[in-house]
Amino acid sequence: MILNQAENIMYGSKQVQKVYLGSTLIWERKPKYDTTKIAVVRLDGNMQETDDVSYFSTVSDIKDFLDSHSSDLYQIRIGNDSGITSLSPSDGLPDCPNLYSLFIPSSTVNIEEQAFAASKGLTELYIDSGNQNIGKHAFVDCHKLKKVKLESGAKILGDQVFGGCENLEEVVLPDDISSVGMLLFVNCTSLRSVNIPRNLTEIPYGMFIGNSSLTSIAIPDNIVTIGTAAFSDCTGLTYVNIGNGVRTIKAGAFNACSGLTSITIPENVETIEGSVFMNCKNLTSAAILGNVSTLCNDLFGQTNLSEFVIPESVTKIESRVFAFNPLTSIVIPSNVTYMDSSAFYQCNSLVSITVDKPQNSLYGSPWGAVNAAVVWTG
Repeated sequence: MILNQAENIMYGSKQVQKVYLGSTLIWERKPKYDTTKIAVVRLDGNMQETDDVSYFSTVSDIKDFLDSHSSDLYQIRIGNDSGITSLSPSDGLPDCPNLYSLFIPSSTVNIEEQAFAASKGLTELYIDSGNQNIGKHAFVDCHKLKKVKLESGAKILGDQVFGGCENLEEVVLPDDISSVGMLLFVNCTSLRSVNIPRNLTEIPYGMFIGNSSLTSIAIPDNIVTIGTAAFSDCTGLTYVNIGNGVRTIKAGAFNACSGLTSITIPENVETIEGSVFMNCKNLTSAAILGNVSTLCNDLFGQTNLSEFVIPESVTKIESRVFAFNPLTSIVIPSNVTYMDSSAFYQCNSLVSITVDKPQNSLYGSPWGAVNAAVVWTG
């Protein structure tokens, strides 16, 4: 990357700064300039300093200057010696249509809420080791952002840090991250490659909602909970590997993943909430290996299952669990003590339901499957 060729600008520091205009903008201490003012130095075609130097006394003066020269700005790098430990919205970039790369150094430990929100030209972001917190909406709606790399040290990512970055294709997250906010990558429709940090224990609400270019995901063993709507509407997702550490899959976690054709829930999963696979219209194979006691509302509603084995651990089957599926036959295990009257709603192909229990010991037969014959074998 060309990121390491530049050195940066941000506002609010009272130290002397050097600012490059042309292909690169740099902010750092430079003793040869007036130490009471901010120096703007132009570069020639060989990236060498010229004698064209301008001085500014206030932050507002230099921001006005940068706004008027914004089309000259291509790269930004914040130097470790800039004295900047925190970046806030007041440090935000001017409207720089040609800016494509931003480097944030290890000396900057905090990026505050909305610090770089809607930076129109930003395409490449590199955050060096040492940064500990990225506030919510820090890079939201950076519509041209394509590549993000966070080095080790990052601990906390707030809500929607990269939300709405629809051209974001690749993200590298360090394993140090232990907390991630809601909707981190919501509607990042071009995202095709991302890793899940090893210190994270939960994939939070809506982390990948609407990531239609994401085709596969491996959920590592350190993840205990897959949050509500975590992968909802990831229409390109065709492969999911759920790690053995997962205990809970929350409501709608994979809702409307229309590219998903099969899924296996591993042994350690104890709770699968409602609508987890609802509207996965091409899901033809599903297996639950864990000791799940309840099949919750709409769990497989409007999928494409023609067969399914209900685990022996199941005691309760809630409403519309298999609604609109092309099931032809199914067996209800003896441990089931409750089955909602709409469990097989609009399963019009279902012609055989075998219940391993005494006659009429479950209320609601045929549970919405109007064409099914019920056989009691208990």
